[in-house]
Amino acid sequence: MGPLCSSALSGVSRSDAGLASGLVETSREIGGAAGVAAVSTVLLTGSDLDNFYAAFTVARLAVLGVVVATAGFARAAVREGETS
Repeated sequence: MGPLCSSALSGVSRSDAGLASGLVETSREIGGAAGVAAVSTVLLTGSDLDNFYAAFTVARLAVLGVVVATAGFARAAVREGETS
């Protein structure tokens, strides 16, 4: 978690560091809550084993989405750094 926060805050001015840190933390909290809600909803819609597997599929897709988004943001940051 530390390197992720460091990279998220690396391009922020010193005067805006508190605001940016708060936004990173809020995003993390909201993402965690949304993930738990999505997996719980799928898991609790029934009591059979298929719902258990479906809940983990939702979790896997969420993780995949985060990885893809992170890679996209990293590429954009590298391109921005190359043009500056």
